[in-house]
Amino acid sequence: MAWDPKGNGKTSIRGGFGVFYDQILPKYYFFSGSLNPPFTTRTSIQNPPFPNVVANFNPNAPFPAQLQTTNFDLQTPFMMQYNISIQRALPGDWTLMLGYAGSRGKHLIRLADANLAPEIMVNGVKTYQPLLGRRNSAFAGIFQRVSDAESFYNSLQLSMLKQFSRNWRAQVSYTFSRSVDDSSGINSQDFGNVVQYGLDFYDRTADRGLSAFHVKHNLTFNWTYEVPFGKNLKGVAGALIKGWQVNNITSIRSGHPFTVRLGFNRSGNLNTTSFAAHERPNVVPGVNPILGGPDRYLDIAAFSLPAANTRGNLGRNTLIGPGLFSTDLSIVKTFAFSEKRRLHFRTEIFNLPNHPNFAVPSGLTAFTNAAGAVAPNFGRITSTVTTLRQIQFGLKFEY
Repeated sequence: MAWDPKGNGKTSIRGGFGVFYDQILPKYYFFSGSLNPPFTTRTSIQNPPFPNVVANFNPNAPFPAQLQTTNFDLQTPFMMQYNISIQRALPGDWTLMLGYAGSRGKHLIRLADANLAPEIMVNGVKTYQPLLGRRNSAFAGIFQRVSDAESFYNSLQLSMLKQFSRNWRAQVSYTFSRSVDDSSGINSQDFGNVVQYGLDFYDRTADRGLSAFHVKHNLTFNWTYEVPFGKNLKGVAGALIKGWQVNNITSIRSGHPFTVRLGFNRSGNLNTTSFAAHERPNVVPGVNPILGGPDRYLDIAAFSLPAANTRGNLGRNTLIGPGLFSTDLSIVKTFAFSEKRRLHFRTEIFNLPNHPNFAVPSGLTAFTNAAGAVAPNFGRITSTVTTLRQIQFGLKFEY
């Protein structure tokens, strides 16, 4: 939908709404058969010896099997997207755009262990009862896929565009946004900072937090400048001086969220879907958890162990990783031999200032046992999200 309120082509108001459906992957139902008894039996081995990790495993001994299950009535995931914007033509070949864009996701897939220990409320705090065992003692973990997760996205968008004139063009875009969901993905490869398993199958709100791909601030600008010198020159001087173009793309954005975890089942809910990806510590009031350096990005003093058989009060994806700054530059020289024959020589420089853009910490496990032992690599960043400075050259002939 578009509307020109004044009818002079200077102002336009645009809006749109759409509903987009996802598909339920057949592999979810395939897992429910192929990964369950009698075709497959899975269990967990506690403290296996090395290097023969199955030395103490007796395949004939009775042990509870783990199950992969899928809700028999999965709903088709869908997303509603909506936007509205106003555009205004400004002097000097500039166009200003101010808009809002948002979305709401329904029936998204999430994965969690449904066979947890029962819980009771003690002084308003959920307290698990691991001594009572699992809800169904005949099985170990029961990994259940359900379609009750939701997502919410809202953003304010501002951009200015200058059409090419007087030898240059430019564009600036800024987005202020917030993305919240119950699950950003159920596969470990979806995002590097994703926690694909739910903390508590019966309490979806415990996992509601910033999306793994949330970016609060995102500023991008690009420009092109054609050097105007020597347009009327001919011969060797004209070939060397005219035909130069400089281009730039610069991105500045805030970091992605992540979650600090525990390395053991402190809550006692008997969750077996990778303890380190579930349990969270308590937050110590008044202590800034972010130190900022790659060797120790997080301050362990900002976290503490929750009481036994309870969950920590740290929310999912409440901490923000390092921001990103990247600028790329290209220089193009065009040799025009005739109206149709041209030779273009390009020099492209990626990450011009050779600035390191660090990823979220890889050491996210704070405490490894009930005694409060600190993981040796806690808070350490071991990778970057952009490469070092790269320079490449290109040559293209048009005829």
